[in-house]
Amino acid sequence: MESQAAEKGQTPHRIDLTRVLLLLAIVWALVASVWRFWTCDDAYLVFRYAQNLVEGKGLVFNAGERVEGYTCFLWVLGTAPAFLLRIRPEIWTGAWGVAFYLGTIGLLGRHHVSLRNSLGRPPGLFPIAALAWAFCPDANIWATGGLETSAFAFLLVLGYVLLAEKEVTTGRAVAAGLVFGLATLTRPDGALPAAVAGLFVLWAAPARLRAGAAFGGAVISLAVPLEIFRLAYYGSLVPNTYWAKSASLAWWSQGLSYLGLWVDQYGVLLLSVPLALLAVLVGRRGGGPPPGRQVEWARPAALAASLALAWVLYVTRVGGDFMYVRLLIPASIFALVLFELALFGLSRALPGLVLAGLGLLPAVTPLLLARPVSGDFFTSGVADEWAFYAPWRQQEADENGETLRRFFHGLNVRILVFGSELRMAYRSEAPEILEAHGLTDAFVSHLPLAARGRPGHEKVAPISYAVGVRKIHFMFQRSSWRRFRMVRELPEIRIQFGSVEGLVLYWDPPVVRELVRRGAVVEDFPAALDAYLARMSGLPRTTVAADYRRFRLFYFDHVSDPAREQPFLVRLESQ
Repeated sequence: MESQAAEKGQTPHRIDLTRVLLLLAIVWALVASVWRFWTCDDAYLVFRYAQNLVEGKGLVFNAGERVEGYTCFLWVLGTAPAFLLRIRPEIWTGAWGVAFYLGTIGLLGRHHVSLRNSLGRPPGLFPIAALAWAFCPDANIWATGGLETSAFAFLLVLGYVLLAEKEVTTGRAVAAGLVFGLATLTRPDGALPAAVAGLFVLWAAPARLRAGAAFGGAVISLAVPLEIFRLAYYGSLVPNTYWAKSASLAWWSQGLSYLGLWVDQYGVLLLSVPLALLAVLVGRRGGGPPPGRQVEWARPAALAASLALAWVLYVTRVGGDFMYVRLLIPASIFALVLFELALFGLSRALPGLVLAGLGLLPAVTPLLLARPVSGDFFTSGVADEWAFYAPWRQQEADENGETLRRFFHGLNVRILVFGSELRMAYRSEAPEILEAHGLTDAFVSHLPLAARGRPGHEKVAPISYAVGVRKIHFMFQRSSWRRFRMVRELPEIRIQFGSVEGLVLYWDPPVVRELVRRGAVVEDFPAALDAYLARMSGLPRTTVAADYRRFRLFYFDHVSDPAREQPFLVRLESQ
């Protein structure tokens, strides 16, 4: 066929295997991410902020409370149109997340093609980073989830590609600066890769000072207005979550544990470092690309390695995250890029089959290894969130939230929720929600750190604050009631909202009466007080004093009931 085409003066038709592989990778990534579609509980913080913004309540979690309880400003704004268009936010954020994920794979594939065209067509090399990221199980998982993870990764890779593929002109520096600026608006810690990229511009650009100033000016043009807004609107230069998670305190031991869990499954990516060093040595001895072309892989390799290393150090310092792998996704991508670049550097020194075998490792190895974190179990405080929030658990949270919404409608109900209850709380549409670990509350987030615990869950709203100040009516997680020994501070009064059981924290007679009218079942606390008073004379004074303190916070401090309170005062003053 080819000889006949040549005789007729036609160019033989050749299948570009690289493009076929990239297409298959994108199709696989699309199917895998849709199959693993899910929404994590933290996304419902974003949804509530976005919904309140659209409804005219402001960029707030609770109406009237200006607290920046999110770390993804641009993602919150990007979620708001879902409420204008009446699209479920889970679908909206999931679709955009998948789009950014596929875009990242496309950028990685484009980067490969660009390098291949610059260095020739090394035999045995295929788009390693793009294929490995398409098959990476955690990349599939965090394509959705409702958070900004996928969008943030896309922006970092786009900024990298703008600086790595061609000579860093002033125009490319401006474009990259705007992209890294958008990454900083998407996550505050995007400032770190932006700084690394800025140093790269100063090192690699022919007109260093001009390009560096252009890059920095582009980043600042986006970052500074956000800081001005943040300070004016929230009264702080950093999100409230910075304080809630004690981000100012180094926690290297926990960070190393988090990194170790990543190494258990993705440790093969660490080979990128010795491979890159070997490629440098081979290149110096003449076994790599021709001298004029060595920079085509070495310069982008320096940027990829710097971005990966800086991010790993940052994540390790802050103690990692409670979500397995998620916080290390940027480092994973740039480690893959470095792996591929190193093989480009070794392309003339190694046989094609060896290059192909090495290239398969990053894609195949993580699939063969058991996940170190799975199911409902925490390992070093880290959970596999996708496995934890299984479909049945998400459905249960939705049903419970809808039940609560029917009971709470039109009532000024205030509830206390813990991390795994945010989906239920969002569905309940309770007017006021106190997230127990302080993500959306400035008082709790600024509490001193008593002891290190599970990352992001170390501070807990004191009962004296939740009830005495915030006047929170109900909570639902009995395990937290037991874990924090709340019975020492409040009487244990249960309330049943249909199939949903709760605990009363603040006895509000009008609210309780209306909820009972709507079908809620709750212990009659005044009647329980009468029963207590009937047997109080036989109780030790210390017991009565402790119980009275609990009853005051729960009832007497805000309910005028002298007939029931006076016997306590008489008993406690009589001795």
